Amino acid sequence: MFFDDPPSGMSNLTAALQALRDISVNNSGTRMTHEEWDYVVDICVFLNPVVTVFGSRDARRDLDHIHYQATQWRDR
Repeated sequence: MFFDDPPSGMSNLTAALQALRDISVNNSGTRMTHEEWDYVVDICVFLNPVVTVFGSRDARRDLDHIHYQATQWRDR
């Protein structure tokens, strides 16, 4: 999808990053289970190559931060 339609792909990437930001900001670790945080980590891992190719520097920074925070909460 990203390679076939880059504008649509970037729109979806932006939405995904916003959703991850919302999750990481609005939910404390005590309100999400280990499995839920693990899912956020998995999404970050999945998005990593997409952000690397298509994302901005800010998107890369956001994804790295979200991945780090989700990993910290998951591993508590």
